[in-house]
Amino acid sequence: MFKKMEKWYAKKLSKAGKEVLIKVIAQAIPCYAMQCFKLPSTMGQEMENMMAKFFWGSSNSKNATHWVNWDKLTMSKQEGGLGFRNLEKFNLALLAKQAWRIAGDHESLLARIYKSKYFPDSNFWDASLGSSPSFTWRGIILARGNIRQFCKWRVGNGATVRIWLDALVAGEGVKKLISPPPVGFENARVNILVDMHSNQWDADLIRELFPPYEAQLILEMPVPNMECEDQPIWPHGGGRNFDVKSAYKVLIKKHFVWRLLWRALPTSGNMVRRGMEINDFCKLSGQEGETEIHLFKSCPFSVEVYRLLEVPPFPQDFTDCIDMVDWALSELQQAHFLQ
Repeated sequence: MFKKMEKWYAKKLSKAGKEVLIKVIAQAIPCYAMQCFKLPSTMGQEMENMMAKFFWGSSNSKNATHWVNWDKLTMSKQEGGLGFRNLEKFNLALLAKQAWRIAGDHESLLARIYKSKYFPDSNFWDASLGSSPSFTWRGIILARGNIRQFCKWRVGNGATVRIWLDALVAGEGVKKLISPPPVGFENARVNILVDMHSNQWDADLIRELFPPYEAQLILEMPVPNMECEDQPIWPHGGGRNFDVKSAYKVLIKKHFVWRLLWRALPTSGNMVRRGMEINDFCKLSGQEGETEIHLFKSCPFSVEVYRLLEVPPFPQDFTDCIDMVDWALSELQQAHFLQ
């Protein structure tokens, strides 16, 4: 890829032409390797730096101003970017596709090989890294964690689905428990809640482990069918099956929350804190002090957006991003998962 891009420098191309070359050729070249291996982060950064230099016109003999940083260029065009791929996130999305295939098609050659080597006595979702794992298996295990975090489960026998960590499909809705698990039950599976003698919910155990409103939610769900396997469902694409495009979008949104928590968003306050000579006024409201707390909690523009979306406003005593994100996630779970 680097050799190809070095030849492109000699061509007089517009920014639009460079955009097409990067998307169609430069970002497509590493795709085959990224479907099989988790590339080192430094390698992805080197490739992205090369693409950024080519796009803005930099070379070994000439420096050019990068008017917009690469993170913004990787945003979708609807969000103000150019739709370039974040290679690290796309790498994880491609590996997640392989993980989904192994989990869903037990008779495929790929699934049978990995099962015989890494999880002969268990299933893919419970498989460990093992001793002397291959480079490919390391990447698949890493991607499996991302799938599990964002997929939903239709409960079969309940042997795979974790009670407190997984979202359950029940009827037309999705339920995810928000109460903390008792000590020792952090990774407990749904099947422990079933009385094996009567094949009904163990109501006494459920009422002992959960607060009343969650106990009632569980008791109203269909009893697990011990003859069927648990079925993962990918709710972020057009259907129930996994697709790379929607997985990539989910990972990018997760990255935004990470930047928010680490105060790495380009707010005026953060740019002033890093020594940039600009005023720290909010671009939306004109008020002084554009911090993350102001932008997402107290900015009049944001407050109006929340009102139109019928989202409850943030409590006024929040002064920390971690508390703010925790509260927001809890509200979303109650509004969308527990109804």
